[in-house]
Amino acid sequence: MAYQWERKQSPGVRFAASATFRGENRSFGARFKAFVPQVVEDNKKKMRVDYQDSNGDTIYTQYVRVKEGLNSWRWAMWQSGERYPEFKIRKEKKDQSDPRGASVLPGTYKVTISFSDKVTSQEVEVREDPRMKEWVSMEDLVSRQEAYKGIQSIQSELDEAVQKLARANQNIESLQKVLKTASYKNDSILADTVKASAKALEEVRYGIFGKKETKGYFEQPETWSNQWGASLWQLASSKRAWESNEQNLFNHLKNRTEEATKSVNNFLDKDYKALMDYLESNPVNYLIPLEE
Repeated sequence: MAYQWERKQSPGVRFAASATFRGENRSFGARFKAFVPQVVEDNKKKMRVDYQDSNGDTIYTQYVRVKEGLNSWRWAMWQSGERYPEFKIRKEKKDQSDPRGASVLPGTYKVTISFSDKVTSQEVEVREDPRMKEWVSMEDLVSRQEAYKGIQSIQSELDEAVQKLARANQNIESLQKVLKTASYKNDSILADTVKASAKALEEVRYGIFGKKETKGYFEQPETWSNQWGASLWQLASSKRAWESNEQNLFNHLKNRTEEATKSVNNFLDKDYKALMDYLESNPVNYLIPLEE
């Protein structure tokens, strides 16, 4: 049995003075243990854990490092979700846990662990924090779960576009290295074309992620990542079905994310395409494909 317990912080101004006291809270999540009698010394294989709902659908897959003896891990009681957009080429790893998604609803879930040729299952009952029942209904939880999925859908579209942007950036950086070689260092047309593409790409990247390196406290409220983080925290922390304020915030976040996605696609369709068209007439063998 596992409880989706909630914790709150008292309102008011906090001043830590010269010291703070930090208590230790029990870790959130459903806690599991599994005994593995024999594991090779240099074992790198992980234990697979699948979580299934009452319909038998796998809603989340987790990979856990294994050692000989008793192994412990936690499931934060969430479903599989979408990955956060990152300005780097993502390499999918083998035995990688699913990204975080919406919280699961109270109910009974089947947990299946697989390691080597051994497979075993048990059930876990997820319960809502009993202190929340007076003001948070099951309808609220269902509505919140669906709302979170709506957030993920707009995030996934931007993530796909940003992955292409990262690949385009790698190609441009490769071209910049080529321009330093003896064969191309005097090619002013190629140099200007690459420079213009790099500048256009950086403008798009900056609008989404902001400055690459900052020192100390530095605010970038105009960037997508800053607005996404602040808005997502407010939307995800809402325990009840969204009302007008949350819906308006989501609409703003949706519009801002669509603008960011459009800026990437405009760059790829215009600036990057112009670079590719030039290279088609003046081949330089260095590129990687945008698609995996």
